[in-house]
Amino acid sequence: MQVGSLSLAESKELSGRDPVGCDPGDKSPLPTGRPSSEAELVHLSQKGDHPAFEELIRSHSSQVMKLAVGMLGSRVDAEDVTQEAFCRAYRKLSGFRRASSFSTWMYQITLNICRDALRRRKSDGFSTQSLELNPDAERVTSTRDLSPETAASGAEELKELLTGVDQLSSRHRAALLLRVDQGLPHQEIAKILGTTTASSRVYVAEARKILLRRLQSVQKPARKRGKS
Repeated sequence: MQVGSLSLAESKELSGRDPVGCDPGDKSPLPTGRPSSEAELVHLSQKGDHPAFEELIRSHSSQVMKLAVGMLGSRVDAEDVTQEAFCRAYRKLSGFRRASSFSTWMYQITLNICRDALRRRKSDGFSTQSLELNPDAERVTSTRDLSPETAASGAEELKELLTGVDQLSSRHRAALLLRVDQGLPHQEIAKILGTTTASSRVYVAEARKILLRRLQSVQKPARKRGKS
């Protein structure tokens, strides 16, 4: 499952912004040899060290962006979510007690923002099927690379896959992305979603079954046409 992620240049651009409602604080660069573990960077950031927080952004922006694109299906919306997620984290940093890792906390913040966006879309009758496709999906359905029959089948499968994604609850979608796209263990997914490891396994398995059924509904007729 390929989705977009921030380039190094975009990450630097994001980290260099003054997030809306955030005090940028000290912008001096991190000195050479300065402690840079996640825990140390969080501690420095909580003391108002802005360069330390910029390091956290550079370390985690790609994963946050990737999750947001997977949840929302739109890179433009995901960029807004990414900026808002780090801005929200900066504002709430003093309340972060480090009971979990910073990455777990960022995933939770990102998912909360994405869930709000999905609820707004649902109330507006907006569907994932109308969203922009990621570059890999566009290549799959390109008629330059495939025969008309294969291209048509690929487009149908993609449409059904997006329909299946629409049918997933935000929790099922998040569990699947965290497991398949982010490669996280179920124990970590459970912490992010606030559930049990067993429930995480169930969410991922159920999400896969839903998507598989949607794909099979297109693939079976296509195989029959190929045999005739």
